[in-house]
Amino acid sequence: MTAEERYEWAWKRYLLRLNKNSKIRLTSFLKEIHVYQRGMERWMYAKGLSVMETKRLIRESQNQAKYERLLPSSDTTGSMFLPVTADGADSFAEATDSMSGISFTFPDGTQVNIKHGSAQAVMSFLKLYQREDLPCLD
Repeated sequence: MTAEERYEWAWKRYLLRLNKNSKIRLTSFLKEIHVYQRGMERWMYAKGLSVMETKRLIRESQNQAKYERLLPSSDTTGSMFLPVTADGADSFAEATDSMSGISFTFPDGTQVNIKHGSAQAVMSFLKLYQREDLPCLD
């Protein structure tokens, strides 16, 4: 496994852990899995990844899900509902550029259907998805 692959593996595992425990620190997690912190930080910088930004996005997503009681769908495709809000958007009702019935099929076969959303929120979602194929947030 190359260093690049190891850092990507570590980042994906950290995201999974972060979804369960939003207080976990990257430093302690890297020690636990025996990954060199300085190399990981350089890799993250090169990829434009930020622990603080990621924690913020996860926290927003989890808070939104609590309010809307969004649950994973029951089908076997692995799809799930995930609330996405654009930075600075207080609520969908305030969005002036609302869109509905949006469907995406990504090259890896992932299908995403968006019932309602602003153009800004959809673009935020696409940017999040583009970052090294982040796993779906639970």
